[in-house]
Amino acid sequence: LRPRLERMGDAELAAVLGPEAAELARLVPEIRSRLPDARGAAPAGDPETERRLLFTAVTRVLGRLGRQRPLLLVVDDLHWADRSSLLLGRHLAREPRLGRVLIVGTFRDTELDPRHPLLDLIADVERDRPVPRIRLGGMEEHEVAALIGSWHGAEVGDADVRAIREETEGNPFFV
Repeated sequence: LRPRLERMGDAELAAVLGPEAAELARLVPEIRSRLPDARGAAPAGDPETERRLLFTAVTRVLGRLGRQRPLLLVVDDLHWADRSSLLLGRHLAREPRLGRVLIVGTFRDTELDPRHPLLDLIADVERDRPVPRIRLGGMEEHEVAALIGSWHGAEVGDADVRAIREETEGNPFFV
């Protein structure tokens, strides 16, 4: 949210955040410095109520942004997300009134043990609707060779390419 909200003028920001400004300022504290009315959110008391209020605020704001124009929300590295973030993701994914908002989440399945809470989130959301998945594997040897060649500026021997492919499992960041 932060990058999108930072690009807005104060008037547009106030309109998009609406009455949820104070609640959302808990998540994006910079809002308080731009919108003085966003300072006065009194704590709800119990954590469940506070979580519900925050989730509702995020949902409403994303819905408003989606009504302005289609919105792509990319959440990277879900395998590192904490429980509250995953609960917010589940809340958003199950919200039928979110509108023109596409949520894309990325995670490394190699980082998930069978008890990881992300697996429960995916299963829970899939009960309501299919969750398309695109599995990205490592690059093949010829792709590793092409990447190395484009960066190195010269061809690299087959044995070196094979060793690099093996060591990195074809992950372009490690190649």
